[in-house]
Formats: sequence, structure tokens, C-alpha cells
Amino acid sequence: MAAYSSVNNAAKRQKPAPAVREITPARSSGTSFEFQEFLPDVSRSEYRPELDVDQSTNFKYYNASEKVHGRSLEEWIRPAISFYHVINEYHSRGPRARRIFEDSTQNSLDGYKRRIRCVFELGQKLGIKLYTAADSDFAPFGESLEDFHRGLDENINLVLELQQKTGITPLWIKPNFETHLRGSELQEVIHRGAQIKKALEIAQKLGAENFLLDEIETLELFSVTDFSKNFRQHARLLKLTAEFREHVGYRGQLLLLPNYSSQSEIPHQDTAFVSSALAFLKNYNLDRLYKLCVRSGYDFKVSLAYNLFGSLEVTKGRLPPELREATLLMKTLIEHGGFQTGGLNIGLKSNPESDLKDVFVGYITALDVYAKALRVAAKLTVDGIFTNGLQQRYSGFQTNFGARFMNGELSLEDLSEQAKRTTAESPLPHGPNFWAAFYSRNSLNL
Repeated sequence: MAAYSSVNNAAKRQKPAPAVREITPARSSGTSFEFQEFLPDVSRSEYRPELDVDQSTNFKYYNASEKVHGRSLEEWIRPAISFYHVINEYHSRGPRARRIFEDSTQNSLDGYKRRIRCVFELGQKLGIKLYTAADSDFAPFGESLEDFHRGLDENINLVLELQQKTGITPLWIKPNFETHLRGSELQEVIHRGAQIKKALEIAQKLGAENFLLDEIETLELFSVTDFSKNFRQHARLLKLTAEFREHVGYRGQLLLLPNYSSQSEIPHQDTAFVSSALAFLKNYNLDRLYKLCVRSGYDFKVSLAYNLFGSLEVTKGRLPPELREATLLMKTLIEHGGFQTGGLNIGLKSNPESDLKDVFVGYITALDVYAKALRVAAKLTVDGIFTNGLQQRYSGFQTNFGARFMNGELSLEDLSEQAKRTTAESPLPHGPNFWAAFYSRNSLNL
């Protein structure tokens, strides 16, 4: 009999998943604790709209407590600092630890403790109350999985201590499957399962709001991969994760990250990442247990349409984003009613010439853009500009013929006959050039 069979049986009966209960992690009772190790010359950032934005270590637009459209900016944006992107810098051959961590301790537990303190110092001075991390961000892998787990047990105590002192808690925790030992396909699955179990225990101990899993491991050998078997194996791991979550009483939301890092031997392949993840979840009856952690834009909108949106990633592409792109994101977020369990994971890719202060200023710049975009999006929502456009676009379905089509009362023959009697309608008056000018005009008024 399968372990924790209650979840498995519930999935077969296809009952709705229980609502995720709110996590209430431990908070600091005092505010006297201050970091001065990595940025000793930098004070906590403040909202100073009168200052010049260039190279400022204060916010010009992001005022965390300011109410916009019924909520504070912090509640709308829910920014999270990315462990991975703070610790690593990007070279031509890929990411590696920053030079400040390259010393005799870099692969030791003490070296990883320095990294942990660094992220919490940045978070405290930025006023960001959430972070995201993989298990491999907390401890070196070592000679074996057992070594890795022992290191995690020691360093997680430091993480918990710093959480209690600063009030900074995890938006999500995830296992990093790239760290485990390689072997046969079965050995790979076994090691992934062991990592998931440990990482979920860590998520519970730290009070993580979400637990994140990758859709499936990078497919490095496209021509010798059995996709069907890989999908079934991964689906089984995700079901076991849901069963273990219930078994240990973890209350966080389970998230799936589409395979954005996937690379195949087929050049220039345009992969519909979110569509693949949606099909995977629905095919294996996992869509009532997991939600998606997606990028902004198309993936965000599609996950909302299927009621599977969980959290947002802004760790790729251009950062800080263009105001128009950020405004569309915030407009969609307002229409959705804000985050339910997720947040905005912000990861800044920095080059070898940058230092921690550059990362610090980069986060300030990104948050300023999102704060400015939120104000523009709130104005657009109140003015009803987009609402009027949507009503005009779909108004035809309020007619008798349109309603009959949506109710399944018409055939293709009916549509063909109607087409003969229908004259072309004028397109919507507001094209891309109008909206580009509109965003620019409204942003200048802030």
C-alpha cells in the first residue's frame, strides 16, 4: 500500500484541494539588530522622493507603506530577494560565486554562513521582508547526500536565527536537483526524492509560504530521452511530495516552475513553457495540488486564465524592466486582486565588474520602477480605460447570435450562413502606438 494514501485517493476522487492556510513565521520582537559586515557604509534605505535617482541608495518612488488602490505598495508588490542572484555573478561560462566569497572557506559551512549573512544584510537594508532560496544556497554539497544534509542541519539554524532577528522570511524554498550525484535513471529519481523530503522539511521549519519544484530536469540528451517515462517519473515525485506535505502538516502552497532552462539538440526551438507545464499538471491530475510560478507577460496571463497562478519570477531578461512592461504586470496583478500566496521574486544578473553595492542599487532601481508602474496601473484601473476597451472588444457576444454561439447552440453551418450576412466592423481605435504614448504620458504625470 502506498504511503500517505489519503492524498492519492483524494486525487483519484478529484475533490478540490483544501485551501492553503496562512503561514505565520516567527518575527523579531525588537528592531535593534543591525548588520554591518558587507555594506558597512550603507544605511537602511528610505523613501526620499526629493533626491536624485542616479546611484542613490534611497527610494525615489517605492514607499512600502503608501496606500495605492486600497493596499500598501509592499502588499501589492511583495518583493523577494533572490539568494542565488545575490551570491553569484555571471561570466561568459555561466554563474559563479562572487569574488568576496572566494577564499579558503568558500566551500565550507563557514563560507556558506557568510553568504547567508550577506543576503540577510541586503534584505534588511533594503527593507525587503521576503527571500527565495534553494537548498544548495544554504550549504555545500560535500562528498555525499548525507554530508549535504548534515551541513543543512547546521546552517539552517543560523537562517532561523537571522529570520527571528530581522523578520525576513522565505517566499519559497526549493531543492536544487543539479547538485545531486549522477547515476542511473532510478538513482537520479531516488536522490531527487531524498532532496525533496529534506527541502520540504526545511521549508516547514523556516515557515516558507511556498514550496517550489522544477517542472522536470533539463533534457540534455534529446535524442535518447523517453519523454513519456520522464514525465511519469516526475509526476510520481510530485504526488509523493503532496502526500508528504500532508503527512508532516506543512501548510505552504506547492508550486511548479515551468522548464525555462530547458535546452534541446533542436536549434531555435520555440518552447511554450507555460503550456507544457499546464498540460503536465492536468494530464497527471496535479492541477488541484500545484500552482505555477511563472514569468510576467504571456505566461502570467495564461496561468491566471486557467486559475493556476501562484507566484512571479522576474529573474530573466531586462532588469530593471521598462515602465510599460512593469505597468502591464501591475495592471494584471490589480485585476487579479493581488498575490494570494506568492510574490515577486527579483533576481539581478550582475557581471564580474559589479560589487554588492551595485546589487543593492539594482534592487532599489527595480523596486522604484515597479512602484511607479503600480501607480500608473492603479490610475488606468480607476479611469476604466482598459475595461472600456475589453467591453467593446467582446460586446458582440452579448448579442443574441453571440450568446447562442457561447451556449453551444450553433454549428459551423450556422456560422457560415451568418458570415454571408455580416459586414466588416471597424477595428478597435486604440492600437500599439496609442498605448505606448499613453503609458509615457501617464508616467510623466507621477
